[in-house]
Amino acid sequence: MFGSDEIKKALEAVEELKKLNRNLEIMHEDTAKISAIHQDLRSLASGIRDLGEKLKTVPVIAKHLSVFNQIMLQVSQKAGTVGVIHSVIDGFTEFAKRAK
Repeated sequence: MFGSDEIKKALEAVEELKKLNRNLEIMHEDTAKISAIHQDLRSLASGIRDLGEKLKTVPVIAKHLSVFNQIMLQVSQKAGTVGVIHSVIDGFTEFAKRAK
């Protein structure tokens, strides 16, 4: 019926199938890990893109702060500390009115 060579070859084939199956399982596990890393990279790229957009506003903010600083220096020279505080409160009040 079956010779010893045929049985030996069949057992080798079974062992080879077990190895292939284990390799497929490892590849599946690695794919899941790579997928998670890929998602993390996409999130990081999105965060960097958002940060880049926010950084574009820094020069505009710096310009406005410079103008604000010049105004405060002029007010403090003319009106002193009380005048500066009064001007800041008036400025915030005016800003709040415009925001509505």
